[in-house]
Amino acid sequence: MSLDFSNERGLAQVATALNGTDLAAATRADFTTGSDPDASNIYQVLVTTGSTTDVDISTLPLVMAKADASLMFQDGDLISFIKSDTGAAKLTFTDPLTGLALSFADRQGERMTVVVSDDGTTRQYVLL
Repeated sequence: MSLDFSNERGLAQVATALNGTDLAAATRADFTTGSDPDASNIYQVLVTTGSTTDVDISTLPLVMAKADASLMFQDGDLISFIKSDTGAAKLTFTDPLTGLALSFADRQGERMTVVVSDDGTTRQYVLL
Protein backbone atom coordinates (compact mmCIF):
# COMPACT_ATOMS: atom_id res chain seq x y z
CA MET A 1 0.00 0.00 0.00
CA SER A 2 1.25 3.48 -0.77
CA LEU A 3 -0.03 6.75 0.54
CA ASP A 4 -0.53 9.65 -1.84
CA PHE A 5 0.20 12.97 -0.15
CA SER A 6 0.86 14.85 -3.39
CA ASN A 7 -2.17 17.07 -2.91
CA GLU A 8 -1.94 17.44 0.89
CA ARG A 9 0.48 19.99 2.25
CA GLY A 10 0.68 23.00 4.44
CA LEU A 11 -1.01 24.61 7.38
CA ALA A 12 -4.29 26.51 7.14
CA GLN A 13 -5.33 28.70 10.05
CA VAL A 14 -8.36 30.45 11.45
CA ALA A 15 -6.68 33.72 12.41
CA THR A 16 -9.71 35.37 14.04
CA ALA A 17 -10.59 33.58 17.27
CA LEU A 18 -13.94 31.79 17.22
CA ASN A 19 -16.19 31.49 20.25
CA GLY A 20 -18.27 28.35 20.86
CA THR A 21 -21.15 29.50 18.65
CA ASP A 22 -18.83 30.58 15.83
CA LEU A 23 -16.88 27.32 16.08
CA ALA A 24 -20.03 25.26 15.55
CA ALA A 25 -20.88 27.35 12.47
CA ALA A 26 -17.36 27.51 11.01
CA THR A 27 -16.82 26.98 7.28
CA ARG A 28 -13.91 26.70 4.89
CA ALA A 29 -14.02 30.49 4.48
CA ASP A 30 -12.91 30.94 8.12
CA PHE A 31 -9.48 29.46 7.29
CA THR A 32 -7.99 32.72 6.05
CA THR A 33 -4.29 32.48 6.97
CA GLY A 34 -1.50 30.18 5.86
CA SER A 35 -1.87 27.58 3.14
CA ASP A 36 -4.89 27.03 0.94
CA PRO A 37 -7.34 25.06 3.11
CA ASP A 38 -8.21 22.89 0.13
CA ALA A 39 -4.64 21.61 -0.08
CA SER A 40 -3.72 21.52 3.61
CA ASN A 41 -3.53 18.57 5.95
CA ILE A 42 -2.79 20.50 9.14
CA TYR A 43 -5.17 23.08 10.55
CA GLN A 44 -5.05 25.52 13.47
CA VAL A 45 -8.11 27.11 15.00
CA LEU A 46 -7.94 29.98 17.49
CA VAL A 47 -10.70 29.66 20.08
CA THR A 48 -11.91 32.25 22.58
CA THR A 49 -13.84 31.01 25.58
CA GLY A 50 -14.71 34.29 27.21
CA SER A 51 -14.40 34.15 30.96
CA THR A 52 -17.05 31.60 31.93
CA THR A 53 -18.10 29.41 29.01
CA ASP A 54 -16.15 26.22 28.26
CA VAL A 55 -15.93 25.39 24.53
CA ASP A 56 -16.29 21.81 23.25
CA ILE A 57 -13.86 21.63 20.32
CA SER A 58 -15.72 18.71 18.75
CA THR A 59 -18.43 21.15 17.65
CA LEU A 60 -16.21 22.20 14.70
CA PRO A 61 -18.08 20.69 11.72
CA LEU A 62 -16.33 17.62 10.30
CA VAL A 63 -18.03 18.12 6.96
CA MET A 64 -16.79 21.25 5.21
CA ALA A 65 -16.81 21.43 1.45
CA LYS A 66 -13.77 22.43 -0.58
CA ALA A 67 -14.15 24.66 -3.60
CA ASP A 68 -14.62 21.50 -5.72
CA ALA A 69 -17.33 20.22 -3.31
CA SER A 70 -15.17 17.38 -1.92
CA LEU A 71 -14.59 17.20 1.83
CA MET A 72 -11.94 19.50 3.29
CA PHE A 73 -11.00 17.37 6.30
CA GLN A 74 -9.60 14.00 5.27
CA ASP A 75 -8.62 10.90 7.24
CA GLY A 76 -5.37 11.63 9.07
CA ASP A 77 -5.61 15.43 8.99
CA LEU A 78 -4.51 17.17 12.19
CA ILE A 79 -6.48 20.00 13.78
CA SER A 80 -5.07 22.00 16.69
CA PHE A 81 -7.34 24.20 18.77
CA ILE A 82 -5.49 27.03 20.54
CA LYS A 83 -7.00 29.00 23.41
CA SER A 84 -6.57 32.67 22.57
CA ASP A 85 -7.91 34.44 25.67
CA THR A 86 -6.95 34.67 29.34
CA GLY A 87 -10.37 33.78 30.80
CA ALA A 88 -10.78 30.88 33.22
CA ALA A 89 -13.04 28.82 30.91
CA LYS A 90 -11.54 25.78 29.19
CA LEU A 91 -11.41 23.95 25.89
CA THR A 92 -13.00 20.52 26.31
CA PHE A 93 -13.09 17.32 24.26
CA THR A 94 -14.34 13.76 24.81
CA ASP A 95 -12.56 11.15 22.73
CA PRO A 96 -15.18 8.90 21.09
CA LEU A 97 -12.88 5.86 21.02
CA THR A 98 -11.72 5.86 24.63
CA GLY A 99 -14.40 7.95 26.31
CA LEU A 100 -11.62 10.02 27.87
CA ALA A 101 -12.86 13.53 28.64
CA LEU A 102 -10.34 16.36 28.51
CA SER A 103 -10.84 19.76 30.05
CA PHE A 104 -7.46 21.33 30.56
CA ALA A 105 -6.71 24.08 28.07
CA ASP A 106 -7.52 26.92 30.44
CA ARG A 107 -4.53 29.19 29.79
CA GLN A 108 -3.85 31.42 26.83
CA GLY A 109 -1.77 29.59 24.21
CA GLU A 110 -2.58 26.06 25.40
CA ARG A 111 -3.78 23.69 22.71
CA MET A 112 -5.56 20.43 22.04
CA THR A 113 -4.81 18.50 18.86
CA VAL A 114 -7.11 15.92 17.32
CA VAL A 115 -6.86 13.80 14.20
CA VAL A 116 -9.65 13.20 11.71
CA SER A 117 -10.55 9.53 11.60
CA ASP A 118 -12.60 8.21 8.68
CA ASP A 119 -12.91 4.45 8.29
CA GLY A 120 -15.43 4.76 5.47
CA THR A 121 -18.35 4.41 7.86
CA THR A 122 -17.67 6.84 10.68
CA ARG A 123 -16.04 10.29 10.47
CA GLN A 124 -14.93 11.62 13.84
CA TYR A 125 -12.27 13.55 15.72
CA VAL A 126 -10.04 11.40 17.92
CA LEU A 127 -7.17 12.19 20.24
CA LEU A 128 -3.76 12.35 18.67
